Amino acid sequence: MQSIIDFLNTVWVSYAIFAYFLSIVMLFLYVYASTGVNKLYKLQRDEIKEREKIYSESFGIVANSSRLLDIDKHIVSDNPNDWKLAIIEADVILDDVLKEAGYGGVSLGERLKSISSNQLRSLDDAWQAHKVRNQIAHGGADFILTKRLADDTIKQYKRVLTELGVR
Repeated sequence: MQSIIDFLNTVWVSYAIFAYFLSIVMLFLYVYASTGVNKLYKLQRDEIKEREKIYSESFGIVANSSRLLDIDKHIVSDNPNDWKLAIIEADVILDDVLKEAGYGGVSLGERLKSISSNQLRSLDDAWQAHKVRNQIAHGGADFILTKRLADDTIKQYKRVLTELGVR
């Protein structure tokens, strides 16, 4: 009986030493793997940031500057029809920018509805300017556009477009 107990004691000590050794090896493997995973995550984050930077550089400026210059030329005119044209052109540029940004909807009004004020701080300006554009489009000759209203509306469009990265 004593020999069986001695044998089991020897087996237990051997098992304990083996278990400690295996635990230490597993601990080192865990630390090594964790470090590797953290490096991998860091590389992925850096790659995503680089892609975002390239995207914003490529698509940050959607409207070409000649369209914005046309708006400026029309708004300084003395002709109210030029002011109306400037507002309509600014509305078209805003619609194009929102389409390219991926906002859903068939019309500019639907796209504006899909945007929250957290996404676009100048959302109220966009709505006010778009309402003036709708009055021009639907009111026709009956809608009287003052120089002040035209200037204010273009300023609203410019604030929105600047926030969206159009220069």
